[in-house]
Amino acid sequence: MSDTETAQSTTEAVARSQTMLGHESDADHAAAARDVTGQPQDDAAAGPDAEMATGQVPPSYADFTLPEGIEIDAQALTAAKQLFAADGLSQERAQNYLDLYSTKLKEAAEAPYQLWAETQRDWQQQVKVDREIGGARLAGNLAVAAKAVDRFGGDALRQALNVSGAGNHPDVIRAFIRIGKAISEDALVMGRGVAQENRSRADRLYPNDPLKSRD
Repeated sequence: MSDTETAQSTTEAVARSQTMLGHESDADHAAAARDVTGQPQDDAAAGPDAEMATGQVPPSYADFTLPEGIEIDAQALTAAKQLFAADGLSQERAQNYLDLYSTKLKEAAEAPYQLWAETQRDWQQQVKVDREIGGARLAGNLAVAAKAVDRFGGDALRQALNVSGAGNHPDVIRAFIRIGKAISEDALVMGRGVAQENRSRADRLYPNDPLKSRD
């Protein structure tokens, strides 16, 4: 999920909470019902007439500043402004709330990527110090593994290993190294077999016969 989608889902939840508590007119009603001490007045004194009598006007807000990479859709931002106005927040105070929300939203969005990067670095370190495949033998082993990848998957397999991060996992690397060594040994044995088949049947049956004619 992108930062924008995360922010949108969160702010939509705020808007739904507002709806469950009452309509917009109810919020205005509650805001107008507060006296100078901040305590609710009697219902009889509430309403548009009471608001006009006290001279209290819900605050309006200029555009808020959002961190780079963070976006809030217009509908959600309108809902947030309504909540700010209902509580009588100043522009500065409302901006502080948005700053806190944006920071937490960005941290939540980046957390999975940071965990993925840390996991990749941990896997690479495990490979480097592995007694079987790491250390001074690592470069040669990786070359052997690369041959196995080329033979059994090529670029498509290599891309899958890179995108998923599986190409850094110690056991995956170990498996491809073993596959690469196995196909190298098979090629070597087959090569020897072909050379042996080129000899005559007598040579294969009696390779050390002293009576054989010598050239």
